Amino acid sequence: MANEKILIFETDWFEEEDIEAFRSIRHIYSSAETLLGLGDPPVRVVRRSLMSDMYRDDIEAFVDLDCNSKGVNVVIFSTHGSYEMTEKGRHRRELETSDYNDVDISKEIRKLDEKLDRTIIVLDTCEVGKKMSSFRKAAGAAAAVGFSKEVYWKDSSVFVFAMLLNFRESGVFQARMRKTALGRAKNTVREMLKGTYKSFKDSLGVECSFERF
Repeated sequence: MANEKILIFETDWFEEEDIEAFRSIRHIYSSAETLLGLGDPPVRVVRRSLMSDMYRDDIEAFVDLDCNSKGVNVVIFSTHGSYEMTEKGRHRRELETSDYNDVDISKEIRKLDEKLDRTIIVLDTCEVGKKMSSFRKAAGAAAAVGFSKEVYWKDSSVFVFAMLLNFRESGVFQARMRKTALGRAKNTVREMLKGTYKSFKDSLGVECSFERF
């Protein structure tokens, strides 16, 4: 049964001398894909290269899948990132793309605000996870999770991997009611940051924002 609930955007975010690290991060997400697929029903992962002229179309196609008409889904951006507050007081969250045309996700995500009411956005990148409440509202998303500090790729990827597995175990992907799924996701992240993954909250600067319901 098709159950594509997770969309991961990746870029080749390591130099040639770091090719082993690049292979490692691919392995982490491949492992997540394998383990998530063992559930009943299996959770499928869609992986795409982050292309500046295609990613919005990819998101629209993903959220329009029949399996995403119920419950919630997850869209992950795994790449280099940077954050700044402009002189006009606007948040600029820049993501590096595979085609070397960096995008200001704070601005671009607004173009999808009528499509993301069932989507949990995860920004697996340095710094752009600041002010997640502002970002979530701009995106019109159900929730947003990100990292406000400069992060080591292995730590951030492991945290996201663990969060996805905990989502599956707590029934986030299985719940057909949006409110139920979102509530389980919120409780899952809260418990992770209070318990075993509390150190990640401090070292990565984990920030999250969930729609009130």
